[in-house]
Amino acid sequence: MPPADTTADSATIDRLCSALATETRRAVLAYFETSTTQTASLEGLTDYVAARQSDSRTREQVQLRLHHAGLPKLNDTGLIDYDARTQTVRYRERNIGEWALVAEGLE
Repeated sequence: MPPADTTADSATIDRLCSALATETRRAVLAYFETSTTQTASLEGLTDYVAARQSDSRTREQVQLRLHHAGLPKLNDTGLIDYDARTQTVRYRERNIGEWALVAEGLE
């Protein structure tokens, strides 16, 4: 789903908005936006996200949520590549500003 031509249907925009709807998934993207690396382990992302959570979830709960829900959702949207077998995440360097242009074009 690359935003190269800034055209997309509303289902694409809905999937993107859904993927960005939680603090946990936004924290994953923030990790890559503020990091010099394009890959991370589930363990590393868990540490980063758990340190920034505004609720009282344990580190284990954060990791389970990332593994079973958050990372697969971001993967399905095309923002990351998540290999559940190796528990490795690769950032796909999507410019969120480009996505905003796509959404604007739907109005």
